[in-house]
Amino acid sequence: SNNQTLFFDDFENGSSSNWTPNGGTWSVVQPAGSSKEYQKTSSGDNISLAGSSWGNYSVQGYINLMDDNGGVCLLGRVQNDQQYYQLELRKDGSGNKKWWIWKNNNGNWTEVASGSYNFSAGTYYLMKLNMNGSTLTASVSTDWGNSFQPLGSGTDSSYLSGKIGLRSWGSGGSFDVIKVIEN
Repeated sequence: SNNQTLFFDDFENGSSSNWTPNGGTWSVVQPAGSSKEYQKTSSGDNISLAGSSWGNYSVQGYINLMDDNGGVCLLGRVQNDQQYYQLELRKDGSGNKKWWIWKNNNGNWTEVASGSYNFSAGTYYLMKLNMNGSTLTASVSTDWGNSFQPLGSGTDSSYLSGKIGLRSWGSGGSFDVIKVIEN
């Protein structure tokens, strides 16, 4: 059925049992005046995986880069901790703030699409990575998920199914309300 929710985790039960970190310091925390969230406080390059080997789907969630020194990412069609697609917010080498879709193949990174996006560290952004056949699309919502505006898309057919994941590197990252919707 179209638009079926395949996975949902808002961490309000205080558990991260849906997730399998590959390293780093991950925990469910509740900042003052906020809901519970899944946070990686270490600055190393670590991912945490969840879900099943789904095919055509979108993964969305609130992602928050804790400081400006690295990247914060949603992962889709994850094969393992070295092979996946990634929607990322980070600065480029010139300091321009951007979104990217990348393919990681055992540390060989291929840019699928990218564009400018003026994010701020310490702020949550509701991002979505949609994967439909070989078309990969990045979107953002500014109305709590009622609607998403496409940022851009590209194509790659290396990975046609896989799990989801969360990643940050060079900085801690916070994540909340992770949802997978079948295309």
